[in-house]
Parts: sequence; structure tokens; C-alpha cells
Amino acid sequence: QADEPAERPPEMKIALDDDAITRAMQKQRSMLARCVTEQKHRQPDRSGTLVMKFTILPNGRTTKISVMTPELRDSSFAVCVSRLISILSFPPHTEQGDPIEAPFKF
Repeated sequence: QADEPAERPPEMKIALDDDAITRAMQKQRSMLARCVTEQKHRQPDRSGTLVMKFTILPNGRTTKISVMTPELRDSSFAVCVSRLISILSFPPHTEQGDPIEAPFKF
């Protein structure tokens, strides 16, 4: 019947857990290392933590990417990490999760 919800494939999770999020982010470690290297090259004496906020859609794509660390908002590191987050791919799932805040050290 049309009123019944479509069944999800058995391998599709209802929601993403922290391990699935961490695994997907670790796949892009080399790109993150490039962001850190670029930042260190531009400002060798500066270090810190950039906090980014983003949402993972049920299809596994990211959206609503924003910088939560005001003093780094316009930095090249923030731009690089924003690009990285925009290409991340997470496992598909059926329920939209809350936005994620993730720290990135440089």
C-alpha cells in the first residue's frame, strides 16, 4: 500500500554512530594533513584547534558546514578543512542526525 513506509535495505543503518563518522573522516587523513601543512607553512608559529560544525544528510553527504572558531573563520586552514568536509562521504542511513561539531588541530 502507498501509506506504508518503504522498507530500508537490511545493510542500511537507521542512524550513524560515532565509529562510522570517525571511520569516514579517517579516510581523508592525507587531505587533512595537507591542510595542516599549508597552515604551518603560512603561519609557522601558530597552532590551535579549529572547530567545524556540519550536518550529515541521510544520503551520506554533508551540508551546513560552518566554522565555530571565530578567530579562524577567514583562515586558509578553515577554507581547506571546509573543502575537506564538503567531499566527505558517510554511510547512507535513514534518520537525520544532529549537527556535528568536530575539532581539527593544527
